[in-house]
Amino acid sequence: MAASSQDCKAMIKAAEENNVKLMIGHIQRYFSSNRKAREIIRSGQLGRLVSITDTRNVYYFHDKRPGWFLDKEMSGGGIFINLGAHCLDKIKFVTDSKIKSIAGKASYYEERFNVGTHYFFTGGAVKVGSEGFLVSREDGPFERIELESDEDAFYLQLKDFTDSIKEDKEPEIPGEYGLEIIEAIEEVYRGI
Repeated sequence: MAASSQDCKAMIKAAEENNVKLMIGHIQRYFSSNRKAREIIRSGQLGRLVSITDTRNVYYFHDKRPGWFLDKEMSGGGIFINLGAHCLDKIKFVTDSKIKSIAGKASYYEERFNVGTHYFFTGGAVKVGSEGFLVSREDGPFERIELESDEDAFYLQLKDFTDSIKEDKEPEIPGEYGLEIIEAIEEVYRGI
């Protein structure tokens, strides 16, 4: 949303004072794998959610990355505010909960791990990554679940925003949601 929580608050205030809609560009809720994970969590079919591990291991410093991206004053802190915001958005959406406490770890590993999310339940697990959307019940094998295409994810996001304007309703992802993400990221940075 912005480089700091202070900037987020200023954006929220400006939108309110000017009676305009402010919707944050968090995309995770529009991906079918995240909607399916949320459905499984809500249904309780795998028991109680115990933990989530979200791994993003990509080479961040490639030549196509604009220089401002790595400038803390301009971008808010670099890799975690960029990729971490997506991780937190995903976790907030699938769990339908607020961030109560947070800790993070930034590190570099020479060997590469798959990018993906693992959901651990009292009665099974879900793995989402390059192998697809996989579900295991109890101690059984993982089975692939076919999901709908994500080609319309950005369209759906834009439609939600335009609908909020046309119907004069609260946007799907309001400024306060983005503020909570940035405040959590700032908390992680204070702890590193």
